[in-house]
Amino acid sequence: MKKHCFSICVFVFEGFVILIASKNIKFAKNADLEGFTCPTMKKDFEENKLNKMQCLTTCADSSSCFGVFHDEANMHCVGCNHKFLTNSSAPSLDGMKYHFKQRYLLVTEGKTRGNASVSITSLTLYS
Repeated sequence: MKKHCFSICVFVFEGFVILIASKNIKFAKNADLEGFTCPTMKKDFEENKLNKMQCLTTCADSSSCFGVFHDEANMHCVGCNHKFLTNSSAPSLDGMKYHFKQRYLLVTEGKTRGNASVSITSLTLYS
């Protein structure tokens, strides 16, 4: 039995996996903002031809991005630098779904939340 160790974080939600190397970030969906987009003055970035994974990764790589609006059918991605969006402050745009960035601590065996690593996490895979 071989043992392989990688320094990546794996996130599983809504039926897909996001791998973000050396980051403790996950994204959660906010259904209240479905069908809206980021106000023009609050956009961190806006790109076309990005799938959901690319859109979320672009936001994860930006320290000023708090979440993304993404339209899977049109591959349209808008990163938003406004932390407290509501459906009354965001303009409507059909097809968009909102995912917001969350930081977390991954506590491994034998560690407490206070001394948990917040950077690289090692996963041990067995083949």
